[in-house]
Amino acid sequence: KTFCIILVIIGHVAECFLQNNMFSELQTFNEGLYRTIYSFHMPLMFAISGYVSNIVKKQHEHEKKRHYILKSSVSLYIPYLIFNTLFVIGKLFFLKGTVELRLENLYFSVFLPSGVFWFLLTLLGIRVISWLMHKHLAKHEWTALVFAAIVALCGVFIETEIFTLNRIAQFWICYETG
Repeated sequence: KTFCIILVIIGHVAECFLQNNMFSELQTFNEGLYRTIYSFHMPLMFAISGYVSNIVKKQHEHEKKRHYILKSSVSLYIPYLIFNTLFVIGKLFFLKGTVELRLENLYFSVFLPSGVFWFLLTLLGIRVISWLMHKHLAKHEWTALVFAAIVALCGVFIETEIFTLNRIAQFWICYETG
């Protein structure tokens, strides 16, 4: 995961350089670096998360599965809610002229992630869906993987950012592969 996080940082720096036309003599290099990193770093991050999640689930098999979901919800959604709300408040405070300070902006911060916080909400959604799938629908491991592949194909047509449904559809198969 550390390697992927470093790639995220490098990718965001390259993206910033590209958007602001910085180091224009390195434009081709920055674009190649950006495209290369973004082609695999998030699928790899979700695959690693799925792998680690399976190890944790096996270590706690004696506990009820719903406790795992409850723990995941607390450990992922609470930080998401705190940091995403602080980010939205900070954005509203520092960008007074461009963004209206309205209650609905804070309300939507519960459902619509800002910046990098989409990962936490997406991982939570994937864990819940994966748990439901394995508990109620999948009798075999490959069944969940096939269903995740079908959802990933359908995910191409999902255009909503609410609860990051589009990203859940895209990355669930990576999580299941892990």
